[in-house]
Amino acid sequence: MKLDEDIFGNPKPPQGVDGEIFAPTKPMRIAMPEQMQAPDENFLQAMLIGTGRTFDRLGAGVKQMYYGATGNDQAAAELKAAQDENTRLYQPLKQARPWATGIGESLPAMALPLGGAGTAGQLALRAALGNAALGASEYGSVGERALNATRQGLGGAVGSMIGSAVGNLIPRVGNLQPVIGNPTPAQKAAATVLDNSGVPLSIGERTGSRVARGLEDAMNVIPATATKAQAFKDAQQQALNQAAAKLAGVTDQGLTAITPDIAQAARRGAGQAIGDIAERNTLAIGQPVMKSMLDLQNEVQQYAAPEVARTVTNRIKQAFDKLETDAAGNVTMPGRTYRELQSAIGKQMKSASGDLKAYLGTLRDALRDGMNQSISAADKAAWESANKTYRNAITLEDVAARSPLGNISPASLFQAGKKGTPEMRDLGAAASALIRPLPSSGTAERSLAINMLTNPGGALMQGVATLPAIGVQNLMTAAAKRPQGMLNLPEWMLRGPGIAGGLGGGLLGSAGVNLYGQ
Repeated sequence: MKLDEDIFGNPKPPQGVDGEIFAPTKPMRIAMPEQMQAPDENFLQAMLIGTGRTFDRLGAGVKQMYYGATGNDQAAAELKAAQDENTRLYQPLKQARPWATGIGESLPAMALPLGGAGTAGQLALRAALGNAALGASEYGSVGERALNATRQGLGGAVGSMIGSAVGNLIPRVGNLQPVIGNPTPAQKAAATVLDNSGVPLSIGERTGSRVARGLEDAMNVIPATATKAQAFKDAQQQALNQAAAKLAGVTDQGLTAITPDIAQAARRGAGQAIGDIAERNTLAIGQPVMKSMLDLQNEVQQYAAPEVARTVTNRIKQAFDKLETDAAGNVTMPGRTYRELQSAIGKQMKSASGDLKAYLGTLRDALRDGMNQSISAADKAAWESANKTYRNAITLEDVAARSPLGNISPASLFQAGKKGTPEMRDLGAAASALIRPLPSSGTAERSLAINMLTNPGGALMQGVATLPAIGVQNLMTAAAKRPQGMLNLPEWMLRGPGIAGGLGGGLLGSAGVNLYGQ
């Protein structure tokens, strides 16, 4: 008889042996220890089971405290028996999938409302508190709870600190700063001005990312994306035209270009509004106005050229001749007279230059300051608004004269806007700072054009190869339509790896100590 047949049995009895005594036997199966068998659960399934095990222990921990407080020893004993059995059944999976179950057991700590992103120290503190709270709430004796809280809290904190340190190195090692951009406070303020004015910005313009700006510049010449890129620039230019025109009192929503005629009409309309308000009021010639006019007269007589002095003195004398004295002895100038005199001085300044223009401007400003103080309370707001609109209309007229196609240049608006109101100056400065093309020699454009003429097939294949750029363009356009979310994008992208590392490190740190837990 062979040895293996003695152990495992033989379906037929040996020759010469009574078959009734030695009946055929079934093969014997030797059971392997349960912990040595490969688990049927994959990593994700084991992680979910680990999470369920934590919730089971948390629920049992609450019951344990309740039974202890109410003196229900029988229920407490039954609960202990159930937990011991659950631990016995869970142990093989925990040994076979230690990291999966460990991470799963630590996941509930991530759901505790301890805040979101923060510094490395804040993330470590949150990881420590969340995991310690979890360990202290699970089923077990007072000593076991204290041990679990301590080791899970420390594991979470240490893991979070390590994860934050590693994550914060990624933007620096990868040199992400120029890729994603990092707008300064001044650039953010400029973007806010354009947002409030309804002027759209691309993602590259908003964030200052050189890579994004380069992609946008390339999309201007790639056939597959050039049309959409040009449509965006056209819409941006139209919005800038409308924003500047609105400050000058032009509210036509269909306005696409600013011609000299439109700018002149805006100035005349604002001037008419100022004149109408002035006629309803009376200029009170108080001591400040009188002193300014007399000081100007003395200055031109002493220092100005004879012809300049004579012209300015005649204007001052004309103003004095228009003054009236009321029954109370107050010196005044009728509103209509003020309007006519200001109009005459303004026309004279247009053809003047040098000292003459400066002196006439001083006289005009002195009279205007007096009227500013004389306007009735009922007309005060309308008066200030009309004067602001007039100043902006003069700026718009200046810019329109240098824009043959009616499209306002950000650089021209910036220069001319210095003479306008703060709102016009801010709009010009913001547009000039953010809306400007990258320097280009034109080589790429010429190369593409030559290729289309001399090698149409190659140009066609080149166009097909650039089709993925359409997807990139759509993503960048969609991102640029969310200005408030994009405002902090660079900081979030730079801090994101550190934040993710802190949160993930806290999870792995707690999972690591769970490898040696229950």
